[in-house]
Amino acid sequence: MYNLTQDNNGDVVGYTAIELFQHLMDQYVQPEDVADQVTALHKVLEQQYDPTEEPQVYYKLVQDARNTLESLNESIDEATLIRHGLNQFKEHIDLKLDIKEWKKQDTVNKTWKKFKSHFTKAINDNKNDTGTLKALGMANAVKEEINKNKENMKVFAQASMEANQKINLLEQHCAALMAERQPPPPQQQTMDAKSQQIQVLTDRLNQLELNKSGGGGGGGGFRALGSNGFPKNGKDGTRTCRRWSNDEYCWTCGFDIKHNSMTCKYIKDAAAHKKEATAANPMGGSTRNLHLRST
Repeated sequence: MYNLTQDNNGDVVGYTAIELFQHLMDQYVQPEDVADQVTALHKVLEQQYDPTEEPQVYYKLVQDARNTLESLNESIDEATLIRHGLNQFKEHIDLKLDIKEWKKQDTVNKTWKKFKSHFTKAINDNKNDTGTLKALGMANAVKEEINKNKENMKVFAQASMEANQKINLLEQHCAALMAERQPPPPQQQTMDAKSQQIQVLTDRLNQLELNKSGGGGGGGGFRALGSNGFPKNGKDGTRTCRRWSNDEYCWTCGFDIKHNSMTCKYIKDAAAHKKEATAANPMGGSTRNLHLRST
């Protein structure tokens, strides 16, 4: 710990300014504060060069940052300063050739002092050259337009992406609404074995009832066997009342029958049976139940 001694004027004696500064840093400055300051000074080293100002303004800002870093035990060599300077100057088209000339020099000549002299002269020469100024103005205008177009493209791309996201959300919402409004599929009616059997029996009963009730009408229908409307035949096949409403005739079977001579299945003498025989022209065939024809 320092034992500070002052003279009659109040000045500390026996220590250099650097020693006093280090003492104050050790006693009153926190390491976190030093780290923050170092970070900020490194950003100053990347200070952008403003062509509207004298280059000495840029040099001074960089040098001050370097000196402060060294006081904080952060060593910055000249090569680092030169690298930062080249990164700034290469952004300016009018210094493109001067950067190439600088890179051609021997390493021993690439000092910070010569760097400042080299580019100070180049910048001043460009300012005095009207042709260079005109070309520089055109180049800067083109560069500004390009940067503007890049910014517009970024804005357009962002807007397009947001629009696509909104479209996707709307499509998903629409699909969800359609799914909610879609009617449910109809339930298939299933029948067990007993229900099917009942249905079959019901259909059969209905058919029997239909046959029973429809036999007495026209069109050659027949009456149900055993009903009151279906009298029994005599032993010789004769009847007392008409059974069929048609006028069919069979050479073998006679009158009041359902079939005719052409469709008869009861032929006893095929050689004698005449298929051409009709009720109007029996051709000598059977006259059984002829008496019922006119009833």
